[in-house]
Amino acid sequence: MYTIFGATGKVGHATARAVRDRGQPVRAVVRDERRGRELVEWGCELAVADVRDHASIARALDGAEAVQVICPIVPTAVDAPADLRGIVDAFAEALMSAPPPTVLAISDYGAELDSGTGITLIFHHLEQSLRSFRAM
Repeated sequence: MYTIFGATGKVGHATARAVRDRGQPVRAVVRDERRGRELVEWGCELAVADVRDHASIARALDGAEAVQVICPIVPTAVDAPADLRGIVDAFAEALMSAPPPTVLAISDYGAELDSGTGITLIFHHLEQSLRSFRAM
């Protein structure tokens, strides 16, 4: 089972389509079930998860052989960096509690830098949070 977070976004949608086109099982993880109709029509299993809640993420990860993670930026968030840091922390906690064999985390240019990059710092935090996962 391939578990794709953000399956209604551009990257997640493209990944879900490509994996289904190869005949592989996909669990498409969405925040709003109403937006998942097309994914279900493709044959995806639909899972609804709150990306700020590690237990919700862990349920979506159950049985996954490979996972694609992407952090959604919410333009209306009062404190976007804090919001994103909470999402990264929830993903990291869920992945550590039930590690799938393969994780693809979508990051960004400049994430290797630990300062001076604005919102891209959240992707630095993502990479650092998942670094120990890679060693498992």
